[in-house]
Amino acid sequence: MNEPIVLAGHSHATALGVYVDTPDFVHRLLPVRNEDPRFEGFTGFWPRQENYWNSLAKVVAGRRVALLWDGNQHNAIWLFSRGVVFDVALREMPELPIHPGAAVVPRAMLLARFAPELDQLRDVIARLRKGGAGEVMLVGTPPPKGVIAAERGYLAAEPYYAEFAAELGLSLDQLELTPPTVRLKLWQVVQSEYARLAGELGLTFLPVPASLKTADGFLRRQYWADDVAHANDDYGHVMRDAIAEAFSLLPTVTA
Repeated sequence: MNEPIVLAGHSHATALGVYVDTPDFVHRLLPVRNEDPRFEGFTGFWPRQENYWNSLAKVVAGRRVALLWDGNQHNAIWLFSRGVVFDVALREMPELPIHPGAAVVPRAMLLARFAPELDQLRDVIARLRKGGAGEVMLVGTPPPKGVIAAERGYLAAEPYYAEFAAELGLSLDQLELTPPTVRLKLWQVVQSEYARLAGELGLTFLPVPASLKTADGFLRRQYWADDVAHANDDYGHVMRDAIAEAFSLLPTVTA
């Protein structure tokens, strides 16, 4: 029987059952939180740093690896508009209009901002291959939630954003969120770059299934976690099934 698939990566891996860290911060493989025997999760120190990826490369010889890389870079850079709204014409989503009054920027500008993290991803994949990993799959990350009122409620519960506002001398209510459709396009640019890089490196890229998204591309409400950017365990269950299917595994039969 095949060994369990290794799930690893940044914060979006937690929805799939990977523990965010360990009490002693030692990197190790553990059963996923949801007791799915098809998978093991690689956890350890948080936030993920070089020693996490180096340690992962040491335990993946002959193993299948499903990697969730970042997925929040568009939020880290552009969650808040800071008084300037921009937009991009996206070939992958031609049905989405340009936000009224927005400055249209070239896609190349966005790619330049995302390039350093893609270079890091390329390096991590090289390390996994050097460590003898079997097939490595790059897994898509959740789209935005797209409901400003709900997102504002989540912002208030996260100290990071309150501190960010305070540094600017503002309250959270004074911070303008980048329009949801613009953030959806930014997310799509990231996913397209993952797919492109996977093709370049001969990997499988698994996009987020349509069943997890609304008709216009946002994350469906039933799959929201209680924060701005992440999905919940129900989302993780669907994604684990999709990963297992993509790795040609039979579904787990439970009593």
